[in-house]
Amino acid sequence: MSVAKSLRSLPASSKHAYDYVIVGGGSAGCVMANRLSSNPNVRVALLETGLDDNTPLIRNPSGFFWTVPYSTTYNHRYSTTPQEHCNGRSLFQPRGRGIGGSSAINAMVYIRGLKYDFTNLWAGEGKCKGWEWENILPIFKKLECNDSLTNDPYHGTEGPLHVRTQAHIGPYSERIVKAGNELGWKSTKDFNGEDQSGVGYYQYTQTKGGRCSSGVAFLTPEVRARSNLDIFVDAHATKILTEGKRATGVNVVVSDSSDAANPVTFEARNDVILCGGAFNSPQLLLLSGIGPKDQLAKHGIDVVHELQGVGQNLQDHADICVNAKTWSISMPLQIGLTNLPNQIKHFFLGVFKDEGVFMGDNQMVGSFFKSRPDIPANDIQMHVAPFYYKDHGATLRYGGGITIKSCYMRPESRGTVLLKSTNPMDAPLIDPKYYDVPADFDPMVAAVRKSIELIKTKALAEDKLVVSGFDDKDVDNLTDSDIVEYLRQNTESIYHPVSTCKMGPASDPMAVVDHSNGLRVHGMEGLRVIDASVMPTVVSGNTNAPTMVIAQKAYNQMIGQDRVVDVTDDAAGL
Repeated sequence: MSVAKSLRSLPASSKHAYDYVIVGGGSAGCVMANRLSSNPNVRVALLETGLDDNTPLIRNPSGFFWTVPYSTTYNHRYSTTPQEHCNGRSLFQPRGRGIGGSSAINAMVYIRGLKYDFTNLWAGEGKCKGWEWENILPIFKKLECNDSLTNDPYHGTEGPLHVRTQAHIGPYSERIVKAGNELGWKSTKDFNGEDQSGVGYYQYTQTKGGRCSSGVAFLTPEVRARSNLDIFVDAHATKILTEGKRATGVNVVVSDSSDAANPVTFEARNDVILCGGAFNSPQLLLLSGIGPKDQLAKHGIDVVHELQGVGQNLQDHADICVNAKTWSISMPLQIGLTNLPNQIKHFFLGVFKDEGVFMGDNQMVGSFFKSRPDIPANDIQMHVAPFYYKDHGATLRYGGGITIKSCYMRPESRGTVLLKSTNPMDAPLIDPKYYDVPADFDPMVAAVRKSIELIKTKALAEDKLVVSGFDDKDVDNLTDSDIVEYLRQNTESIYHPVSTCKMGPASDPMAVVDHSNGLRVHGMEGLRVIDASVMPTVVSGNTNAPTMVIAQKAYNQMIGQDRVVDVTDDAAGL
């Protein structure tokens, strides 16, 4: 496979001209590099601040347990500002650093979101016409290569993004599904079909026992070999260059360099395309004088273009973990000598069949449901792991247990991404403002109660699971105040930040990019933002697959091949 070039191979202060310069080699950036370079008549540069993805830590699914909690090489390891409603704690915000971006270190769960997200929230009331579910579903299918849901109207089998069903589901995971049935959840084989609701097993972006990140899917050896595509790693963009209201290129330095005096310049004849994600794209815009006037003035940055929405509207899925411990069960990911035969079995499954827990069969059970019956769509996503872990996987308990992670998918709280300083090497100030709207507590309280109910079901009774983390409180008689305090002390992020450069019509004063013109920045020429930051609202589920779809649709718009179905009001249901 062709290895990406390091920026170190280019002389300082040198200039290089391309038709398109893509900043960020993550979930969206890899899609854009693939699609734009498919035209041999244009030259494309892809710039990634991290390294290439040719390492077992990235390619092997089990690398997740290192790259998320520990790695500094493949993870930016950001943190939030102290969160007022989380007892002043700064919460961990992992972000992928390398080709594939966060899709190279995430848990690989393949979820699209709800029709409600796209039709009612994104496109509703004429806000982002053309982004209705009927227009988005064909793109999901075009990108997908599903290994089991074939001949299915909701799935594709010929796309570059491989989606895999777990080959080995353990008996304890099957019991967790039965426990969900006791709570009234129907069993489902597909969270991305006609009805997301129910309990079942997640599908994963994996292929042949390995991770199928955006880099793996879209930057194949054949794509990397294109003579008109240059991929540079170790390349940190410090500023968007402009002439008047037109972006002309970017300045870039080696990632570990503190000297920005002699940057390498990448000139863009057509477009500079920001694909840095919800944290880095607004940061680079602000550093370049594009954003709210008061924020730029605060740091003495000359205003190139005043745009109020840059760095505003941050949304993320707050996550709460409920753990239960026991000594009576033995699963492939449990820690202990009694589980050694299971571990050996799965080691050989990985070596000889590309299967087993070390190849991504993590036995995870999922569920989607409503926190209360009178709301229009699911608002809680649950992950149930048949092993005990905390602190983003940094803490694993010796012995048995289960972990139930729940997130509220439709938060009302809105945060910000602002500049810490004018030094482009500094991390941005990330303030999600979790629970800033007090109503966001209510669905999370319901999720904690449902987690405890699941642990107490007859299907799991024989394991004598003991709920931990509530001190000496009786978990069967917790008050709402008890649970709110638990949430304040234990809430974390499940890593779905979006919406800091949201798309929308020019009439929306907080819209940063145009939803109908390839996500071009309002009021600028030659500048686009194409990544998760353009979502008007966070989707109901994981954000990786929708981000790739955003990139594909933006590309379709850029080349005039965005086929839009005219969706009438009668079709805009859930």
